Amino acid sequence: MIDLFEIKSCIDDVKCLVNQHFTLCFDKSKTYDVMVFMLSDLDRTYAIDKSYVFSVAYGLSQKHLKADTVRQMLEFLREQLKTYNIHVQVQAFDGQFSKLSIVSYDGSSLSELQERKMHWKETCAKSSHELFRPFLQLGNVGGPVKTFDDANDKWN
Repeated sequence: MIDLFEIKSCIDDVKCLVNQHFTLCFDKSKTYDVMVFMLSDLDRTYAIDKSYVFSVAYGLSQKHLKADTVRQMLEFLREQLKTYNIHVQVQAFDGQFSKLSIVSYDGSSLSELQERKMHWKETCAKSSHELFRPFLQLGNVGGPVKTFDDANDKWN
């Protein structure tokens, strides 16, 4: 004979233990996201009996994951896929890691817009003296730039 009240009591105890375990092991100060790396074909054809997308890697990540870390993860994953003769031709990601598509591994720009932004940032960092120096030397043939006061001293 099985006592249903005893089974219910046992289930309630297990539920309480699971809740206690979750609260003890869960760090509330840190929040995590799930990162999933998916693989699909370029056609993305859909058939009810066939899968067209597969998860190939996943894991927990912190909210403030750096783009360079994700770049290293993607490179490692591509190398692992090559061992299975799977060549990744296109990769896509959400806006959090958009830097990966516009800045290369060595920090150079990959798009014309990013090149302009980097040039503008460098220009804004310069002082006005550094910006005017090339313009002051445009008419310079072989000596310092003559000003109006220098020319008047010569005539006196």
